[in-house]
Amino acid sequence: MPPNTVRQPNYKFYTFEFDLFVETGTEYWIVEAKVKADEGTIYKSMGQLLFYRYLWETYSERPKNQLRLTFLCPRDCSDISKRFLDEYNIEFVSLVP
Repeated sequence: MPPNTVRQPNYKFYTFEFDLFVETGTEYWIVEAKVKADEGTIYKSMGQLLFYRYLWETYSERPKNQLRLTFLCPRDCSDISKRFLDEYNIEFVSLVP
């Protein structure tokens, strides 16, 4: 992460709680992180991130900075999941080397 970032774990927005909310000088990140992840959990997380994006884009007082969505997972995901993530501009970070 860039220097001078503000990280807020368990950030509340409306009644929803992001796993991690990061603010840099030019953008905001919403990070969804899973410790145990099978394909079903990965699909659920993708849906959560898309819903968070919808809330962010419809929030009347949101800042003009760019929003980045990131999904952090301890394993790799399927090819169809990767295509979906690419299609909706969600960054996938696997902890698998």
